[in-house]
Amino acid sequence: MAAVPSKSNQLNIQISQAKKLHRDGKLEAAKQSYEKLLRKHPGNVTLLALIGGVCLQTKHYKEALDYLKHACAKNKKDADLPYNLALAYYHLRDYENAVKWYNQATDMNPDHDRAFYMKGKAYLEWDGDKYKEQAFDAYRRDAELTERVDSYVMLAEIMFGLKRYEDARGLSKRALELDPTNEIALWTMAKTMIKENYKKAYMDVRHAEPIIKAGSMILKLYKNSWRGHHIMAEGLAMIGEDDLALEHYDRLNQLQPGFAGSRTSAAVLKLRQGNLKEGWEEISHRKTHGAELYGINIVDIEKCPAPPWQGELESGKKILVASEQGIGDQMLHAQMLRELIEAGMEIHMTCTPKIVEMMARSIPQATFYPANEGIPQHVRDQMDYKAELLDLGKYLRGALNQFKEPFYFLTPEPALLNHFVEKYKQFGDKLKIGISWKSSSKSVGDLKSTKLTQWKDILSIPGAQFINIQYGEIQADLDELKAETGIELFVDDFDPFVDVEKAVAQIAALDMIVSVSNASVHFSGQLNVPTWVLLNQRTLWHWFDSGEDTVWYDSLRLYRQEQLESWDPVFERVAGELNQLVSGFNEQLSGESDD
Repeated sequence: MAAVPSKSNQLNIQISQAKKLHRDGKLEAAKQSYEKLLRKHPGNVTLLALIGGVCLQTKHYKEALDYLKHACAKNKKDADLPYNLALAYYHLRDYENAVKWYNQATDMNPDHDRAFYMKGKAYLEWDGDKYKEQAFDAYRRDAELTERVDSYVMLAEIMFGLKRYEDARGLSKRALELDPTNEIALWTMAKTMIKENYKKAYMDVRHAEPIIKAGSMILKLYKNSWRGHHIMAEGLAMIGEDDLALEHYDRLNQLQPGFAGSRTSAAVLKLRQGNLKEGWEEISHRKTHGAELYGINIVDIEKCPAPPWQGELESGKKILVASEQGIGDQMLHAQMLRELIEAGMEIHMTCTPKIVEMMARSIPQATFYPANEGIPQHVRDQMDYKAELLDLGKYLRGALNQFKEPFYFLTPEPALLNHFVEKYKQFGDKLKIGISWKSSSKSVGDLKSTKLTQWKDILSIPGAQFINIQYGEIQADLDELKAETGIELFVDDFDPFVDVEKAVAQIAALDMIVSVSNASVHFSGQLNVPTWVLLNQRTLWHWFDSGEDTVWYDSLRLYRQEQLESWDPVFERVAGELNQLVSGFNEQLSGESDD
């Protein structure tokens, strides 16, 4: 006579039968069997865990919580129980509890790779900026345990976000060693190269070639990859192949309409080509792509109930114009206020706090407020229209023929101007030339900047007095210049970054300016001081892509890097022409003194 199975064995047999249904994908039938058994054996940890697992598979996450909580309370040793509970919280987007239970799983089992991997995901989705270090640690531990490609990819993405591009490239490389076709690893590798190339003094085919190659590889492997088109567009734009770059940007925007950065990049190319109508339209997408990067004053715009301005020029109407980008850009685009003033509109404009008083003095027809600080709500409530400063161009500068004579509004503070005029009489009749060699722009400052030692041939020109107008920290640059060349540049007793009023008055007291593209050239351009601007090959759009003149200011002359060239030819040309100008000036002075 066969032995009668014990109750324990009977339960195990019944669970095995239900698990077969589970394995065969008959989830609802399996769940019903588990639940029937649980009613007979309340509190059975195995059944609680199995039902919780089915609920996870069928996406009934709230129901899964109940079963898995009970299972975790009864079993303190099985790390998969808190792991599954964490999964339920994760899918419910309760990331705080998800992290709590992933931690429980990894405390119980320090080698639980899946818990580390999912913990990293939970941290990033919870608050990627706040918890990137914790996410990094979780992904790193998973990679140590499993060499999981996705963990290396995420580690690379975190390093990229921290601007540690060399680390990001190394992690991407490891991911590609494990999976040479991984799309995101290829993308991140290429992105790091793009960012590193922005820090080079110039671009050439050698720099862009591996980026374009990575984009081509992605598109070969994944025909409709928006990431592939993104990399191709960026690489081609680097070497001035703007038309081809725009083709890839357009395809990218079709595949990934929400990727605002690509639309902004495409807009910049169109504006640089002089395609202003389409460029202005596309660049409106910058508002959804990094307020910090573009310096958009979103506070006052969001709190102002008025409708967006759409080109109405109506006398007596009130308009709020919100500033964006840096001081130089604000000075440049504020020229477009002229049409509003001529139409008799009442202008209320925000700007960088340190130039509020100067702007109020220079454009008395408008009222100025410190950006993100100073417009009272009752003033916002009175507005008829609102607009970001750059968006004025959509209606007022839709074509190059809409640019009129420059609107020279900038007015130095008279006492300060007289101070510098008197002070610089110490240099006699020499041409007094201000120089500035770098930019502090967050996005392209490195690309626009030069080293002060590269100016040695210019600063060695006899018969001229060179005066520093560079803002920010410069002492290390001055020390390097003196150590390498013996040249000491005259530096006044203030920092132009801190005291903009003095910077403007100083420039107004000089005979000419030689500078890279930064705020200084917008001050000198506004003051109509003769200015030579040294431009990198991939210029800011408002200098357009060719020509020695600019529609924004009459007194500027543009010296451009040519494609595939470094700064050296630019400095050689500027030094040669400036030497001739100084010599001619001094000869004329000598002739006048002889008379």
